[in-house]
Amino acid sequence: MATELLLKEKTRTADAVLQVLAEAGIDMVFGISGGHTGRLFTALANHQNEIRTLTVRHEALAGVMAEVYGRLTRKPGVIIGQGPWVLGNGLLGTMEALLSSSPMLLLTDFSDSPGFNLHGPYQAGTGDYGVWNARQAFAGVTKQVFEANDPAAGVQATQLAIKHALSGQPGPVAVLYASAGLSGYVDADTRPRLYRTHNYLPRAPQPVDPQQISLAAQSIAAASKPVIIAGNGVRIADAYAALSAFAEASGVPVVTTASGKGCFREDHDLRWVCSAPLASLQRTPPLRRLISSSSLVRSLVHLTRRAKTRSCSMLRGRRSCRSMWSRATHPGRSPQSTY
Repeated sequence: MATELLLKEKTRTADAVLQVLAEAGIDMVFGISGGHTGRLFTALANHQNEIRTLTVRHEALAGVMAEVYGRLTRKPGVIIGQGPWVLGNGLLGTMEALLSSSPMLLLTDFSDSPGFNLHGPYQAGTGDYGVWNARQAFAGVTKQVFEANDPAAGVQATQLAIKHALSGQPGPVAVLYASAGLSGYVDADTRPRLYRTHNYLPRAPQPVDPQQISLAAQSIAAASKPVIIAGNGVRIADAYAALSAFAEASGVPVVTTASGKGCFREDHDLRWVCSAPLASLQRTPPLRRLISSSSLVRSLVHLTRRAKTRSCSMLRGRRSCRSMWSRATHPGRSPQSTY
């Protein structure tokens, strides 16, 4: 069966980019028109039934809104705006998305002036003589940076950005559109060919390994004083209800890290009040006594940052610390490990 093409008729590049967002289930975008991204804001008027546009007074607000959208929906939150200000003013939301693994798209531009790139055009970020390097700057605060220098690349870069924002450890991905990357038209005859966006989305998760579940159940049943450390992994896996049900059924107390704050009800009888980085929990005397005396520490943290877990002396030595990751919901993001 042939793979379905994205377009059947001639379409403006900016409209095709927005069609990609709609096909990925993204129904809100945030930002301020500026630079070449003005083409996207103009095209958004044609997609009001699919995508709601929230224009803000400052890129910082758009960055935070996009991060929160990604955090709550697990779909990429989108900020649209001109390169220098999306990078600088929008940095707060971008950094939060990077550190908290929230899927996010930064749809921005080079603010380039074709034909004058060697004359130091003001605000341009092409990295040429006399101008700043947008690709290098965005690479420091995102998972990946894609560059679009023609209409076909403008569409495909957006699709690849969605894929990378959701795959593996989620996070922010930037698309830098050159002037030609959002201008002109694309259609069914465009080369390279443009295909439907669902082909770029992560595949359905694999079933949980029954052996791992059995091993975890045995460890909990054999423990005399188990404790749960809940972190960013609970949020990413959308396992709030599952954590609450498990803690209540087993009667195991829950401690949350800073990244896991809010994943377990603050006023719950089983909630031990503390929201600090995992390595800092050992400096909280009541929690140190609780965790140090526990026979099993069940860690639901984000295991891609193993160094932080291993630096916590409470979790080493005679106690059993078994870390679980919800691979059923998010396969391939972080392996299950036992310390």
